Amino acid sequence: MKNSSFLLGLLVGSVSSVLAYQVTQKKVNASPEKALQRVKSAFQQHYTVTGSWIHLKPETLVREKIETSIYNAGLTVKDQDTMRSFSLQLDASTGAVISIHLEK
Repeated sequence: MKNSSFLLGLLVGSVSSVLAYQVTQKKVNASPEKALQRVKSAFQQHYTVTGSWIHLKPETLVREKIETSIYNAGLTVKDQDTMRSFSLQLDASTGAVISIHLEK
């Protein structure tokens, strides 16, 4: 009886350890909507934002053999009398801006 109790405890402990490891290693992405809203707020300090979009499914960006999960997004703004479009890459984990490009 002692051996079976010991083995049961060992099994439960092992399974718990594996599950705990998997939960802590799981990456949690920033909400794409919140990431876009933060960027829009920053742009609104300088421009009138007239439109925005974001891909809800993250994509993988590879630079110098380093993989990063990103959201692709875009903004259309009014700068005095000129409309401008920007394409953005946002870090999917933090929502931070990785790149901004003015579309021509």
